[in-house]
Amino acid sequence: DTNVNSERDYKEFMNLIRQPQTSFKLRLLGFNLEEAESFFHIMDADHSNSLSPEEFIQGLNRIRGLAKGADICGLISFAQRQSSRARDNVDIIRNLSRQADKIQERLNEIGKRLHEEIHERTDRKQRSDDLWDQAQARTGVITNLDKDRRVQFPSVQHSY
Repeated sequence: DTNVNSERDYKEFMNLIRQPQTSFKLRLLGFNLEEAESFFHIMDADHSNSLSPEEFIQGLNRIRGLAKGADICGLISFAQRQSSRARDNVDIIRNLSRQADKIQERLNEIGKRLHEEIHERTDRKQRSDDLWDQAQARTGVITNLDKDRRVQFPSVQHSY
């Protein structure tokens, strides 16, 4: 480093990570050289186009938590499987919804028929009650006529 403040610019950073000792240490931490080359801009927290030792250490700690290529591929694969399962589930739900609609239509028809039957039974009951009332009234009229006939025409005794 030619700077007095020990910060490194992009060119100095690239030279540093390509040194065998630094490259070996990065591999021990789980970073390959291609990944490390893209770290400069991620690590430059203050956007000064240079890295201080503190930014470098903090950047490594942040980057260690970032997903690796294999992790991202696994995540993409998982997301695709879940998306496919979700599509399948949507199809199943649509089919179930259609079946539920058909059942609801049948239930509505049954309900309509039951309503009509109850209405018809109520009408029949009313007609039956009216008929019984009329029959009772006729019986009363006949009874009264029979009483009047006896009063006006007493029975004649037959002698034989």
